[in-house]
Amino acid sequence: MVPLDEFRRQIEVSVIGQVAVIQALTPALLNSGGRVVNIGSVGGKISMPGFGIYSAAKYAMEAINDSLRREMSSFGLKVIMITPGGVSTSLSEKGVTTADRLSRFMTPDQHRRHDRLFDAVKAQAESWATDGIPPKKVAEVVSRAIHESKPRTRGRPRFGTADPTGSYSPG
Repeated sequence: MVPLDEFRRQIEVSVIGQVAVIQALTPALLNSGGRVVNIGSVGGKISMPGFGIYSAAKYAMEAINDSLRREMSSFGLKVIMITPGGVSTSLSEKGVTTADRLSRFMTPDQHRRHDRLFDAVKAQAESWATDGIPPKKVAEVVSRAIHESKPRTRGRPRFGTADPTGSYSPG
């Protein structure tokens, strides 16, 4: 029921945009010994109801990241994927606003079928805004991925576990 233009926009921003930045910076990264650090999502591993288009973009970046890591390793370019869970940012508010905007285009029949799902998705997004991983923890993981001499190829911030500091661990 999501308009195809909205689907295209999500793919354009979340996949094509990231690839464009990587392509533009690859020569400089190769010359400087830098590395690519992509931010993925749990949504790139598990697709929940109401998150299909988001997950499609994140699954695509998982595939691109894995392939790029293998392609560039012989040139010494490290490619890393950081995969946090829900992060406490204003992005959740944007998701709720987008869901509200899209629901205005739904037919009465679609509302009958999907309003409960929309309400659940909005509640989940709102909970991430307050109960998610603090952005600082994600930033610490990204910093370690950038600065470690032998970075892992995958990492995820951990919060509320035995190591509340946001450990850099295999994803």
